[in-house]
Amino acid sequence: MDAAIACLQRYGLEKTGMSDIAAAAGVTKPTIYTYFASRDELLHSALDRAGRALGERLIANSRDFSTPAEQVVEAVLFALREIPNEPGLAVTSASEADGFGSRAALRPASLAIARQVLGELFTDRPDLLEDVDEVAEILIRWMLSLLVLDGPAPRDESELRSLLHRRMIPGLGLDASERSTG
Repeated sequence: MDAAIACLQRYGLEKTGMSDIAAAAGVTKPTIYTYFASRDELLHSALDRAGRALGERLIANSRDFSTPAEQVVEAVLFALREIPNEPGLAVTSASEADGFGSRAALRPASLAIARQVLGELFTDRPDLLEDVDEVAEILIRWMLSLLVLDGPAPRDESELRSLLHRRMIPGLGLDASERSTG
């Protein structure tokens, strides 16, 4: 999977082939096919591993905030900062909106990672987890949109934070007025 991520970074998502990955790993293509049925399966596994690692860092970062609304907004901002620099995940942000990266973003494994992150953040608020599947999907869709599509005007992080509090938080059914005072 490390070789797959290295190839993704070097060649891009669409041009990475099993031959490239095998050469980078120092093995033969049949050896890779012993473990993975296809290129997409291998790439999905590599992306899932990278996503889980990012999820752990995201949870650690978001625990510094006191309200669910702030935790979600700061989690999105953290992901937006980290994904373009994360080996294996940066390719999803650079992908065409209809490409492999966007298809991988809403796979069951990706949704499971998002559900796990939300579950970790809201352990004290089980009421916020009633619609966790929908919330996970919406959060991924928001992040993918913010990563892939240029907005009408550039926003700095403070402006984006404000936008997320005004528009995303109410849409997720969270209390938009819940912001810490410190």
